[in-house]
Amino acid sequence: MTITKKSRVFLGAAIGSGALAIISLFIFDAQKLQPIYHASGFYFMFASFFIWLFMMLPRQYSKERMVDLAKSDGWVIALIVLVTACMYMVSPVQFRVLADETNLLGVANSMFLKHSFANLTDSLYYFQQQHVVREQWGIRPTFYPFLIYLVHSIKGYSAYNGFIVNFFAGLGSLFCLYWLLKQWFHQYVAVLGMLLLAATPVYVLWVTSTGFEIVNLCLALISFCLLYKYLQTKESIFLERLILTLILLAQTRYESSVFIIALGLVVLASLRWNTIEKLSLRIAVLPWLFLPIAWQRLLKSDKSDYQVYNDEAVFSFAYWKKHMATAWDYFTATQERYATIGFVFFVALAGIALAVINLIRRRKTITALTWHMIAAATLSLGALIAVVFSYYWGNLVISFTIRLGIIFMPFVIFAFCYLVQEIISSKWIKLESALGTKITVVFGLALCLWYWPVAAKNEAVEQLTLNRQYQVVLAYLQEEFPNANNLIISDRPGLYSVHQWGAVSMNYANRNVARIERELSRHLYQDAIAIQIINYSDGKAIKGTNLNEEFELETLYEAQFNAVAKIVISRVLHD
Repeated sequence: MTITKKSRVFLGAAIGSGALAIISLFIFDAQKLQPIYHASGFYFMFASFFIWLFMMLPRQYSKERMVDLAKSDGWVIALIVLVTACMYMVSPVQFRVLADETNLLGVANSMFLKHSFANLTDSLYYFQQQHVVREQWGIRPTFYPFLIYLVHSIKGYSAYNGFIVNFFAGLGSLFCLYWLLKQWFHQYVAVLGMLLLAATPVYVLWVTSTGFEIVNLCLALISFCLLYKYLQTKESIFLERLILTLILLAQTRYESSVFIIALGLVVLASLRWNTIEKLSLRIAVLPWLFLPIAWQRLLKSDKSDYQVYNDEAVFSFAYWKKHMATAWDYFTATQERYATIGFVFFVALAGIALAVINLIRRRKTITALTWHMIAAATLSLGALIAVVFSYYWGNLVISFTIRLGIIFMPFVIFAFCYLVQEIISSKWIKLESALGTKITVVFGLALCLWYWPVAAKNEAVEQLTLNRQYQVVLAYLQEEFPNANNLIISDRPGLYSVHQWGAVSMNYANRNVARIERELSRHLYQDAIAIQIINYSDGKAIKGTNLNEEFELETLYEAQFNAVAKIVISRVLHD
């Protein structure tokens, strides 16, 4: 094929722009880069999202296409909405992993207040305004907090807006998985796969949380959908949409950057000059949208940023071997608290074995599109296994890391559905579409009803002592002190400032005794509430929750925290 001048120009623009973006990372040292990131990071994210949104909108609206969609998939969409709504009834919304989720909310709060990526931890609330006392620049990716910020901007601020984000991410992830499965399997097998994901307790738990795992899953599935459409049509619009989605995905969870490499290699292997010629000059802008995540990693690269404080490495092959062993326990559900479905994994292993055999036997009849999708899935899965399990915190059976297994679920479900498809397509079994659909829906819903009680028990999360403490304190404060015009004194003020209460640390309170008493006497706040953990053995507050003797406290509420300590909520008395 003749290479046109336009193709050369567009390819040169993309390569040149990408090279300049990479070079820009080495121009400034950390001291100079930090204010650039702080001042511009939010605006990069804002632009990235709305460019992505613009690109994802259909280029033309067709009544016929909408009618066809309603006829073919309308009942599936209704089923997805019903199933997701039921998740919220069986597993009520809860902040599950602290302080990860509240740190994300703190960043969303700063975005809402002043278009900043800072994590607001300590604040004062008076005159109907939240006033920053202390903030720190977060180590977590920023796209999920940005989505919460968007909800804040539409319906007003609430620490519970993250649950709205995850509701829609749950809908999106279920539909995208169904759509992908339908490209290779019978519709009722695709529905079965979708319902398997919906039935998985760990998935239910994080759909009903404010963690970023479900948004991460949804964007990963959207990326595979767009890759499929690009490989199928070779239209440049799908390639641009894919690149933009991968940009947002990389800013949702750090390990999701592996999808850029895996899917990028497949795109490069399939790229043709006629596709390049159809690209718009937007392709020259896209490399610059990766900069915020690169800046954040350059600025936050210390071991402590990964919550590794001892002499251990952040990544190690030794971790990989250990974590691979515990991953077997996780996926085979040797304990109920892992919130997985063991038999699905065993069927998936059989599906993988059969798929390998059939790939060898039928390799000459398999389409290039299918080979490319297999390559993308294999590279992505291999990279995830390498990165997640070699990470210090990559042990899936720890109570606060069971969520890391969610991203692997679509791969497991695909293998499961492959075996089912092969069985129902055999000459010995001829399952009619109507009967297959009925069996699928009934069986899938039966699995949901069987496994959802595991999510309702929330066993792994309830083992986390900080979670138990927070749920007790939060319920009490919301009932007894719903007015934001109070001051919470805690060793973890960020847990409460996200609710737009005034909240400060014990250190701040101990350094500002006179100020707090003066502001209370003038009724700048209605009350100051101290949250302490008291040892049963000596009746003293544990380190980090102790207050100066100048504070006179009135005990309001007590609850057992663990076998050796209790939570005590007190009011600071004043004249």
